[in-house]
Amino acid sequence: MVLARYPAAGPRQLVSEEDIARARARYDVHVAIHGENPPVGTQGVLGCDIAEFGSDYNSVCARFGGLVLPFRQWAGVDVVMSGDKIADIFLDDMAKFAAVYIDATGVGSGTVPQVWRRLRTAGVRNTFVSGVKVAREADQAAA
Repeated sequence: MVLARYPAAGPRQLVSEEDIARARARYDVHVAIHGENPPVGTQGVLGCDIAEFGSDYNSVCARFGGLVLPFRQWAGVDVVMSGDKIADIFLDDMAKFAAVYIDATGVGSGTVPQVWRRLRTAGVRNTFVSGVKVAREADQAAA
């Protein structure tokens, strides 16, 4: 028996559970019809979060418009090897991707130039590779 009604999203919750459920339902319909193939005419973006050794995972997310494919993850390698892995993911199907964004806060900062070098060495010149630095202090105290 439920005695309380909780709001769809709390004041510190970025995405509501209902939004997640709707997104998941759209994903399931897309995969049932098209498999994990991106919508026709969309170019993808790779988003990368870098870890180093330890128990954390490196993660790469491929997004095509509103379609987010399952993350690819690996662990136990240095940032150069992670850069090589990201470049390999891109090069395996480079026609699909327009940009690569890498979390360059902390250890990820060393991955950006490695990906850039690998893509340039492979002859890729028209792809945007960018390090994203978002860590900073809060502008105001949490309410």
